[in-house]
Amino acid sequence: MSGARLPIVSDAASVEGARILVGESRETVALGIETPHGYPENERVLVQRKGDCLVLLGNDDEVFTGTAFAVTMLLEKLGCGWFGPEELWQEIPTRRPSQWGTYISTTSPRSSPGRPLYSVGIRACAPLVHGRQQ
Repeated sequence: MSGARLPIVSDAASVEGARILVGESRETVALGIETPHGYPENERVLVQRKGDCLVLLGNDDEVFTGTAFAVTMLLEKLGCGWFGPEELWQEIPTRRPSQWGTYISTTSPRSSPGRPLYSVGIRACAPLVHGRQQ
């Protein structure tokens, strides 16, 4: 979108500056961000800016795919769209990096437990820090 290249590093790596945290990690725990857990009662997705971090996570227990939904929510908010598998049907807008301010979005999808809302192929998203707490 902006042309920036973002390195993907594991949870064990030390990273300075702004970060995109995808999924539960040592950093999300240190920031005091509680990852939703529990099946089937706690299907929840979180997109939140905290300090110089943008956090994308959700409940990934059992059949839930909350973290993937959080990434999709962010990309849709930025204007991306996937309408088919070929590049012709994919909308990836070109834009300059933006300021996020205090952005928080927490969503609990309305669907039956264990039944996915929809599936979306994600391309062109490079997180800076990725990992699950062991």
